[in-house]
Amino acid sequence: MIGKIGRYELESIRGVGGMGAVYKAFDPQLNRTVAIKEVISDLLRDPRAVRRFEEEARLLAQIADPRVVTLYDFFQEGGKTYMVMEYVEGEPLSAHVQAPRLGPVELHAILLEIAYGLRAVHRLGVVHRDIKPSNVLLTADRKVKIADFGIATLPARDPTMPEGTAKYIAPEALAGEAIDGRADLYALGVLGYELFLGDARFNALFPDVVGEPGNADLRWKAWHLDRSRRLKPLNEYGVPVSPWLGAVLAKAVEKDPAARYPTIDALIKDLEVAREGLAPTRRFVTGPVPVAEPPKASAAPRTPPRPWTIAAVVLALVSGVVVIPLLFHRPQAGGAAAGRLRLAREAVEEAQRLLAREEYDQALDAVNRALQLNPDDRSPSRLAEEIETRRQAKRAAADRAAEARRWREEAKRLEAAADWAGAAAAYERAIALEPSDALRAALAAVRARLDVPRRGPPGSLVLATRPPGARVFIDGEERGATPLHVPALSPGRHDVRLVLRFHEESVFAVEIGPGETVQRDVALNPSQGGILVVTDPPGARLFLDHEWQEGLSPVRLGGIPAGQHFLWAEKGPLGIDQEIFVTRGETTTVSLRLERRPRPQRVAAREREASYQEALDQAQDLAVQKEWGAAAERLEQALAVRDTPEVRRRLLQLRAAAALEAVRYRESIGDFAGALEACAGAGAAADDPEIRRAEARLRHKRDHLLLVAAGPFLLGSDGSDAESDERPVRAVHLDGFLIEKTEVTNARYAEFLLAMRRNADHRRCHPDEPKGKDHTPDGWDTPAYRQASPTPDHPVVYVDWFDAYAYAAWMEMRLPTEAEWEKAAAHDPGTGRKRIFPWGSDWDPLRCNGEAAADGFERLAPVGRFPAGASPWGALDMAGNVWEWVADWYDLAYPSSDPDVSRNPQGAASGTMRVVRGGSWIDSRVSLRAANRHKLGPAERGDKVGFRCVQDIRR
Repeated sequence: MIGKIGRYELESIRGVGGMGAVYKAFDPQLNRTVAIKEVISDLLRDPRAVRRFEEEARLLAQIADPRVVTLYDFFQEGGKTYMVMEYVEGEPLSAHVQAPRLGPVELHAILLEIAYGLRAVHRLGVVHRDIKPSNVLLTADRKVKIADFGIATLPARDPTMPEGTAKYIAPEALAGEAIDGRADLYALGVLGYELFLGDARFNALFPDVVGEPGNADLRWKAWHLDRSRRLKPLNEYGVPVSPWLGAVLAKAVEKDPAARYPTIDALIKDLEVAREGLAPTRRFVTGPVPVAEPPKASAAPRTPPRPWTIAAVVLALVSGVVVIPLLFHRPQAGGAAAGRLRLAREAVEEAQRLLAREEYDQALDAVNRALQLNPDDRSPSRLAEEIETRRQAKRAAADRAAEARRWREEAKRLEAAADWAGAAAAYERAIALEPSDALRAALAAVRARLDVPRRGPPGSLVLATRPPGARVFIDGEERGATPLHVPALSPGRHDVRLVLRFHEESVFAVEIGPGETVQRDVALNPSQGGILVVTDPPGARLFLDHEWQEGLSPVRLGGIPAGQHFLWAEKGPLGIDQEIFVTRGETTTVSLRLERRPRPQRVAAREREASYQEALDQAQDLAVQKEWGAAAERLEQALAVRDTPEVRRRLLQLRAAAALEAVRYRESIGDFAGALEACAGAGAAADDPEIRRAEARLRHKRDHLLLVAAGPFLLGSDGSDAESDERPVRAVHLDGFLIEKTEVTNARYAEFLLAMRRNADHRRCHPDEPKGKDHTPDGWDTPAYRQASPTPDHPVVYVDWFDAYAYAAWMEMRLPTEAEWEKAAAHDPGTGRKRIFPWGSDWDPLRCNGEAAADGFERLAPVGRFPAGASPWGALDMAGNVWEWVADWYDLAYPSSDPDVSRNPQGAASGTMRVVRGGSWIDSRVSLRAANRHKLGPAERGDKVGFRCVQDIRR
């Protein structure tokens, strides 16, 4: 016993979890082993951490399921908070992921067990938020226990907080959207892939995430957020599972939550169906415990049920819980049963033939058919085990052959470079993997070259080590200590051994040519040992060589370089320091009794440095999660420890980011005045280039955007002038949006071009945009363009669809849909009727810039010169002047080939031509009608085509 908490006798410390230290303890009152979780002492000062700890306890208390760890007790003592939980003797599922050793049936069963446990959690309206292998325990008899509810979402908590583990967190959580149980389904799907593939094969699918140095968490988050990248079904990665299971897990990891299973029950249903398609290698019972229920009353007479036969009863004791799954089958009758038995035998014979031909997948399919035809006969299961064993053996042999081939090629390369020692070592590795007479002959030839003395003048060897002072042995003879110059060495191969106290020996060979001086600089690895630190009282923090160590005493610290070290242990006002000696390959027990003693200055300085670095790291993590305000608080804590220009610069950036977040929120709801106030209130951060750009953008939106209210309107036309692609008229409903009062001018577009030329940032451009595009209109700096569009107030022309898309994205807007454009142009909210032209149903050439000479303009007009032609919403120039790009692909079926599309229609999903609307300065009355449609290739440009933008209104 290392101490007591309440009535519980502490036996050992099991480690430190996400929010608290965990002890193994004994409850003498109930005579059982328990696990006790305690808030980390550093976190006791943070009321949020204690509050979350209490939430975790209340959450666990509500869940009654054998697959979720049970909460026994929850109390506070001595100013500390504790949870007493079921003690589970097992290993985390992550151990299997690291070293796979179970077959597909066992893994499928484990996945189902986790899903059943999650169902119990979700039925309480709770999202776990951190489903991952290390939070799932697996007992020796394959029972599952879900643990660690430290960041679970209760209904009262903010469901948009992007918490979780980067490798498993759902895209919607990273995007700051509200989450529900589908976030857990996404994590469970990722866990499923990792479980079936194993750590190495799973990570191999993401070379750009795990194969690069740096912060892998950031790259995982980027991968989840990139909705163009998806996992293929498991069976397409060579995993021996049914296509059904592959499809189930692929659906679980859809990036769009709407494309996933809506609930855990839906996922469980498909997992259970998929289970029937697996050939079991061992009987593994899963699923909820069947509960007998009284028969329900029915008005109609019922056929007496057939007798049921209990096929198996499995009893397992897991942490005091008895699980009794019952498996049933119906007895088969008469000739039908005989026919099924015959078909089952034929399926087994077919599987054996396929196995002889090494067609393993087809053989497993045949075994599955046999098991489904005759569930009573378990002998096909043994055949399935043999098939799986032989398939794994074949795969392992192929892997060994490939590895041997790589070593053969490496040996030949080294042989060509006359590196005989390296070539010999490579041939030895190849022979160990795939022995052959040819390889042995090649090795003998290389060794013969090593054994032949080379003639010529002697060479020399210059050796240096880090650290210096290593004893040098050459061909078994000690020659001195590093740094060392060894002259007069005969040409050929020499064996070198370096020995330094408290460091691992380094042994290697050098090849010295006639008269050659070879230099080697060798880094020696410290030999390592460990210490077991026990303190009175327990629970002390430890500092080794003035550096804080993770874990509270009693704790084992490993990987310590052999030699003398300084150890400081502290708990509250108590502390003790001691010089310790670590022996290579051994664990030394250090027992310390804490006393009232001041903390050493170097420990205090290191902890201040550690707190500084921790604050910087936390600020970085919070910034990644876009928690700008909290990140700024951490940097202010770092400044209190050390004031540096770099930290001040980063703090200013974070304050600017926080201000921009407030600005963008106000902008997204159409409160442009409030957004401008947020820019003005940014303080020192107001000089940030992004804030200055936002101010210019917001002033334009405040002065030039018009509200088009939500509601129904009639899309299309059936009048006498209507073209076939305008029919039929349909009633559609649009959400509210904001639209620019006029077309985009040369002045506004010039600001966009300047920004693009300064930054060349194309991340917001359309993914299909041609490479190298700079969005400059044709002839922009030439007299020809100034003749077409002469002043800053004229509409920008000679722009294609990609230019319009990029400008809209730069303005944090978008192109309107056809339906939005037509509603803004012609729907009268006062009467609820549709106009033919923006100003009414009667043609008037003086209200727009069309082909008529009477409008006063021979060609293009500056924007806004025809106020009498305004639409019911106040939009100008929606008839004539320039055709305007909209977002939709052109489709004859207008607005959609789906007649059920009645809300926010988006047009066709793909096409070759984009739609333009509104007519131009050269067009006649028919083309200037609001319902008229025209099409152009997305890369086409001309002096009669421009655009205007819209913005969604966030609610």
